[in-house]
Amino acid sequence: MKGKYATFAVTLFLLFSFSASLQAQKAEQAEELFNKAKDLIYKKDWTQAIANLEKVISEFEKNRYTDESLYWLGYSMHKLSKNLTDLEKQLATEENALKNLNRLIMEHIHSSWVDDAKILRIEIAERLVKRGLSQYRQYLNGSLKEEEEDPELSLKLVALDALLSVDAEKAIPLLEKIIKEKGDPKLREKAIFVISQADDSRVIPLLIDLAQSDGDQKVRDQAVFWLGQREDEKSIEGLIGLYNKADNLHMKEKLIFAFSQHEHPKASEKLHQIAESDTDVEARKKAIFWLGQRDDIKSLEALIRIYSKTTDPKVKESLIFSFSQHESEKATDKLIDIAENDKDIEARKKAVFWLSQRDDAKSLETLIRIYSKATNPKDKEGLIFAFSQHDSEKAVDKLIDIAKNDKDIEARKKALFWLGQKESPKTVALLVQFYQEMTDRDVKKSIIFGLSQQDSKEAVLKMIELAKKEKDYDLKKQFIFWLGQSERPEAVAFLKEILEK
Repeated sequence: MKGKYATFAVTLFLLFSFSASLQAQKAEQAEELFNKAKDLIYKKDWTQAIANLEKVISEFEKNRYTDESLYWLGYSMHKLSKNLTDLEKQLATEENALKNLNRLIMEHIHSSWVDDAKILRIEIAERLVKRGLSQYRQYLNGSLKEEEEDPELSLKLVALDALLSVDAEKAIPLLEKIIKEKGDPKLREKAIFVISQADDSRVIPLLIDLAQSDGDQKVRDQAVFWLGQREDEKSIEGLIGLYNKADNLHMKEKLIFAFSQHEHPKASEKLHQIAESDTDVEARKKAIFWLGQRDDIKSLEALIRIYSKTTDPKVKESLIFSFSQHESEKATDKLIDIAENDKDIEARKKAVFWLSQRDDAKSLETLIRIYSKATNPKDKEGLIFAFSQHDSEKAVDKLIDIAKNDKDIEARKKALFWLGQKESPKTVALLVQFYQEMTDRDVKKSIIFGLSQQDSKEAVLKMIELAKKEKDYDLKKQFIFWLGQSERPEAVAFLKEILEK
């Protein structure tokens, strides 16, 4: 009986000892999945991006990417809906997108993504309203209040909307009056939405004036947003003028987003200028991000030119991310150049990561070449992770080579960790072989962990077999702990066997 209690106590101790390690591993897995989802977004693979983001949100609760994942989930659903031919599925997807944005806005009120979510929600709500789902009008003024809308206000809005369609000359002065009187905020915001749809010379000057001088921040934001949805030269000139006078980051970010939505060449030119020379680092990062979404050579060349001049680590990180979104060979070459030659270790690591996401032969050959010269442990760690992201046999072979032959124990442990994440009978056999050949205790612990990640009967049986033969008490405890995480009956039977001795 005394032996039973002692074994049980050891098991409890191990459970507590490893809890922090498990949390760290979960955080790492959430980050990997999130980064993969972002890569899919920029490849415009909306369906797979949605699947990955839903997994980040559902399987890794309260991770640091939840709020951003909700935004990109809404964004991806919105984009996917535009590709659907079935109207019913299109509307359902848009409604699901809006639900995810609402969850972000309600559950993560302090998130930096809330403002972006509200802007996107307006765009989605507009599409739904135009397709006859009038219940989504409430979002066009940014309101999320649950109380019933004033029927008189709704009636006025419907009347103004109808009047604009049949007689703009009469409707626009009335709308201007409602907006300028600064009465009911809800009616004002709705009036801005209605008037922004009109093709009339009075609209742009009014929106510019509201964006510049209205006392209500929501109204200013709305005016900027609707200016960004227009395609004429006067609206882009108005936005540029507003940006040149902007004295706070909030307004700059709204204007940068408006430039990113505008089709006029001057919008792209302004983004280039902000990215290259704005004194506000955060504004530069936003502009760089949106330039990265423009998959054209001119924007890529501008980003490469900016990178050659910048020393700010945050700006460099944004630029590397933008290079990763371009599928051209020129972008790949720039990432290779940074990974091989940049003096900044963090920049090299970021470039290596994004090269691993490209999953082509040229990128993998580059990563193998860089590893052969690497001496810095952080560089090697990033490269090992990069190999783990490639699906090719050549990448797996490189991980095996590192695990077997690298003189750096930490590098071998990392390679074994990532081999353990690749579920297959080949992996189990390989890890068992390594365990039997290795003498270093820390390396053996990494192999035990790798086997524990193989969710198969074969892996559990091999762990039990090795545990029974193992004479090192510390290593035996490792086997017991990880078998305790398995729900397979073979593992449960083995643990009962230990307790009954």
